[in-house]
Amino acid sequence: MQDVNLSAMTVDRFAQELAIILTSSDPVEGLDRLMEVGLMLEFLPEVVELTGPRAEQDPIYHPEGNVKIHTWRVVQGLAGGSFELVFGGLLHDIGKPATFVRSGLRISNHGHAKVGAEIARFICQRLGLSTGQTDHIVQLVLLHMKMHVADTLSRRKLLSLLDHPHIEDLIALQHADALGAGFDGQKWSKRDFLVKQLGEKRQLMTPSPLVTGDTLIRLRLTPGPEFKSILAAAWAAQNSLNPPFTTEVEAVAWLQTTKLVKSA
Repeated sequence: MQDVNLSAMTVDRFAQELAIILTSSDPVEGLDRLMEVGLMLEFLPEVVELTGPRAEQDPIYHPEGNVKIHTWRVVQGLAGGSFELVFGGLLHDIGKPATFVRSGLRISNHGHAKVGAEIARFICQRLGLSTGQTDHIVQLVLLHMKMHVADTLSRRKLLSLLDHPHIEDLIALQHADALGAGFDGQKWSKRDFLVKQLGEKRQLMTPSPLVTGDTLIRLRLTPGPEFKSILAAAWAAQNSLNPPFTTEVEAVAWLQTTKLVKSA
């Protein structure tokens, strides 16, 4: 990021610079620069609070240090991701200072995901992000703690979570969050479990084609270039809003009715 005149920096320009930084190969370098020149304090003071006295973390779960140190690790772990994903990583623990409670040597931040989601929405609106971007980022912040216990959820709740439109980003954030702690976070990552569950769910939800090459051969078609177009047409029809067939017998009748194949 080039040196800029702080007094001349607009919110729109800052949002543009932030997007460039967060989608770069080394977002932490850019974030450090924003801190150094005062732009973070000017436009994202909530992030600066991640270095304050209420940003200390429980030493059992976060021996790496304060929330800023952890957040920077998470952001770097998400490098190469979309702007929404990495910004979600930057803001995922933004609610911790507001929920900071010390009890002896222990620190808790109960409800920080929900509080953080509200703060994240306010920040996104301040920066002029679109409704879609805002909702995407807020959902990452809101659900990031739920992802850590995904393997303890009931089957119904797990399947509902896997249906989330940003599930891949939620999985990536949980993995980065686990690895961003100051110990071997690999064992706390749920990525392998969630990817496996998601793959199995999608496989179950993807119907098998009712018209296959074997179907066409049984209809006495000779394998050739026309196979591909017939199979594509049948697959599109099967997956249409009102499919004209739901069984292989109906599919064969449909093929003949549409004259994609001749009657035997």
